Amino acid sequence: REDSNLEKLVLESEKISATGATHLASVLKSHTNLQYLSLKNNSISEDSSEKIIDSLNNHPFLETLNLSENHISTKGTEAISRLITRSKSLKILILRDICM
Repeated sequence: REDSNLEKLVLESEKISATGATHLASVLKSHTNLQYLSLKNNSISEDSSEKIIDSLNNHPFLETLNLSENHISTKGTEAISRLITRSKSLKILILRDICM
Protein backbone atom coordinates (compact mmCIF):
# COMPACT_ATOMS: atom_id res chain seq x y z
CA ARG A 1 0.00 0.00 0.00
CA GLU A 2 1.35 3.41 -0.93
CA ASP A 3 1.43 5.97 1.83
CA SER A 4 2.43 9.33 0.43
CA ASN A 5 2.38 10.76 3.97
CA LEU A 6 5.41 8.71 5.02
CA GLU A 7 7.93 11.24 6.35
CA LYS A 8 10.33 9.12 8.41
CA LEU A 9 11.64 5.62 7.76
CA VAL A 10 14.15 3.87 9.99
CA LEU A 11 15.38 0.45 8.87
CA GLU A 12 18.52 -0.13 10.91
CA SER A 13 20.34 -3.46 11.38
CA GLU A 14 17.84 -5.34 9.23
CA LYS A 15 20.41 -7.06 6.95
CA ILE A 16 18.64 -6.01 3.77
CA SER A 17 19.36 -8.51 0.98
CA ALA A 18 20.01 -7.57 -2.64
CA THR A 19 16.42 -8.54 -3.49
CA GLY A 20 15.14 -6.56 -0.51
CA ALA A 21 17.16 -3.54 -1.58
CA THR A 22 15.67 -3.71 -5.07
CA HIS A 23 12.16 -3.80 -3.60
CA LEU A 24 13.01 -1.01 -1.16
CA ALA A 25 14.31 1.18 -3.99
CA SER A 26 11.07 0.61 -5.88
CA VAL A 27 8.95 1.52 -2.85
CA LEU A 28 11.03 4.59 -2.00
CA LYS A 29 10.40 6.07 -5.44
CA SER A 30 6.71 6.49 -4.62
CA HIS A 31 7.20 8.04 -1.17
CA THR A 32 8.39 11.48 -2.18
CA ASN A 33 7.30 13.15 1.07
CA LEU A 34 10.06 11.31 2.92
CA GLN A 35 12.14 13.67 5.07
CA TYR A 36 14.28 11.25 7.07
CA LEU A 37 15.72 7.90 5.97
CA SER A 38 18.10 5.77 8.00
CA LEU A 39 19.44 2.53 6.55
CA LYS A 40 22.32 2.23 8.99
CA ASN A 41 24.07 -1.13 9.43
CA ASN A 42 22.15 -3.14 6.87
CA SER A 43 24.96 -4.87 4.99
CA ILE A 44 23.59 -3.30 1.82
CA SER A 45 25.65 -4.71 -1.00
CA GLU A 46 27.76 -2.64 -3.32
CA ASP A 47 25.40 -3.32 -6.23
CA SER A 48 22.30 -2.41 -4.22
CA SER A 49 23.61 0.87 -2.86
CA GLU A 50 23.33 2.62 -6.23
CA LYS A 51 19.72 1.47 -6.73
CA ILE A 52 18.62 2.75 -3.33
CA ILE A 53 20.41 6.09 -3.63
CA ASP A 54 19.15 6.71 -7.16
CA SER A 55 15.59 6.03 -5.98
CA LEU A 56 15.83 9.17 -3.82
CA ASN A 57 16.55 11.62 -6.66
CA ASN A 58 13.01 13.03 -6.79
CA HIS A 59 12.47 13.54 -3.08
CA PRO A 60 12.05 17.30 -2.59
CA PHE A 61 11.72 17.06 1.21
CA LEU A 62 14.51 14.61 2.09
CA GLU A 63 16.61 16.34 4.74
CA THR A 64 18.49 13.48 6.41
CA LEU A 65 20.00 10.33 4.92
CA ASN A 66 22.00 7.86 7.01
CA LEU A 67 23.83 5.13 5.07
CA SER A 68 26.43 4.39 7.76
CA GLU A 69 27.92 0.91 8.15
CA ASN A 70 27.04 -0.33 4.66
CA HIS A 71 29.00 -1.29 1.55
CA ILE A 72 28.91 1.62 -0.89
CA SER A 73 30.33 0.89 -4.33
CA THR A 74 32.05 3.35 -6.64
CA LYS A 75 28.73 3.58 -8.49
CA GLY A 76 27.05 4.17 -5.12
CA THR A 77 29.38 7.08 -4.34
CA GLU A 78 28.65 8.48 -7.81
CA ALA A 79 24.92 8.18 -7.01
CA ILE A 80 25.52 10.05 -3.72
CA SER A 81 27.28 12.78 -5.65
CA ARG A 82 24.32 13.08 -8.05
CA LEU A 83 21.90 13.20 -5.12
CA ILE A 84 23.87 15.94 -3.38
CA THR A 85 24.05 17.95 -6.59
CA ARG A 86 20.33 17.66 -7.38
CA SER A 87 18.80 17.86 -3.91
CA LYS A 88 17.83 21.25 -2.60
CA SER A 89 16.59 19.85 0.71
CA LEU A 90 19.31 17.40 1.86
CA LYS A 91 21.00 18.88 4.92
CA ILE A 92 22.46 15.86 6.71
CA LEU A 93 24.24 12.96 5.02
CA ILE A 94 25.77 10.39 7.38
CA LEU A 95 28.33 8.00 5.88
CA ARG A 96 30.15 6.79 8.99
CA ASP A 97 32.09 3.52 8.69
CA ILE A 98 31.14 2.71 5.13
CA CYS A 99 33.08 0.10 3.17
CA MET A 100 34.04 0.85 -0.39
